[in-house]
Amino acid sequence: MTAMAALLAMMCTLVLISILRRFAARLRLLDLPDARKQHSGAVPLVGGIAMFSGLLISCCTLAAFDNVYLGFLAGAAMMLTIGCLDDRRPLPALPRLVAQAAVIAFTIYISGNVLSDLGYLVSPRLLGLGALALPFTVFGVLGVVNAMNFIDGADGLAGGTASTALGWLLFVVTLLQMEAAVPSGVGDSQFILAALLGGLLGFLFFNLRTPMRSRAAVFMGDGGSLFIGFAVGWFAVTAASQFGPRGLAPVAALWIVIVPLFDTVACIVRRIRAGRSPLSPDRKHVHHLLEAWGLSTGQAVTALIAVNALGGLIGVAGWRLGLPDYVLFVAIAACFAGYLAISSLSWQRIDETDTGVYIVTASKWSSAMHGGHLSLLGEMLLHSRPKGRADF
Repeated sequence: MTAMAALLAMMCTLVLISILRRFAARLRLLDLPDARKQHSGAVPLVGGIAMFSGLLISCCTLAAFDNVYLGFLAGAAMMLTIGCLDDRRPLPALPRLVAQAAVIAFTIYISGNVLSDLGYLVSPRLLGLGALALPFTVFGVLGVVNAMNFIDGADGLAGGTASTALGWLLFVVTLLQMEAAVPSGVGDSQFILAALLGGLLGFLFFNLRTPMRSRAAVFMGDGGSLFIGFAVGWFAVTAASQFGPRGLAPVAALWIVIVPLFDTVACIVRRIRAGRSPLSPDRKHVHHLLEAWGLSTGQAVTALIAVNALGGLIGVAGWRLGLPDYVLFVAIAACFAGYLAISSLSWQRIDETDTGVYIVTASKWSSAMHGGHLSLLGEMLLHSRPKGRADF
């Protein structure tokens, strides 16, 4: 059934994108290039609508759901609507954020899907959330929603990282359902995750760069990134909260979204340090940094998708092998501290130079990464040779 759900959602998404892209101008769902957006020509923003429609068709055709997943579908539809309105005419950041939080709170209220604890994060005792369970769950899902929106800045990046995250969540839920009696409604998780993954794969057919296509044919738009981010956050909470003590450790879920998480938090920190709004757009995301180091857009996207897949492997393997939660937490915190230090130093040097872009030579990168020479890595970031100007 899960394979059928994925296949049907993928086929529906492929067909719907082919149809909807022709009406994108009439729907006013076109992304036009500007000083910050460097793509060529008007690109249809219909990926999100097609993916959600594919999911809905798959659900209506192959399964029936209780209130838990009817609530999820309602929340996903509202999140998609907020994003599509923003695609048509940009909404102010704060009202948009409040609307997203309201949708998440409403969906949690009608479904009861809430994170009640953070596992054994800081001590051998369970760190329960008590009265903070609802606001913390809203905050956590809201964070994933906006992290996926933040990372959606290069062809295939948001779709690729979301695919790895949903793939790991599908793997986790499948394991848990095989090992234990499944609570009412939770059995639908596997089905919906498979349909979501199938829809994303259908979308990526149009969105990834290939040898036959140098640019994306469609974008998912804010509608798609908010919808997919909501799905990833929702099912991370489901995997952690709906299977009792056997459930996914909440800290392991952080590893599953490691690339969007690191990019979003680092961008917010840099913007606050610069005295800007944390929600103000710029061209200093992680894929921009990799491009500044000399990678092509396609290479940067491939590398980041691989890193997110590897992060999921570390988190899920650590959870299954029984590593203490605090070990996983300290490890991901150390990784983030390293990323923040390296990226901040890199952007500082790029901002100080007239040419603006640094190229890392292959020999230096190989020596630094494989030889473990941190001093060489630092020298490489400080003294890499310039290669023209790019808009960051």
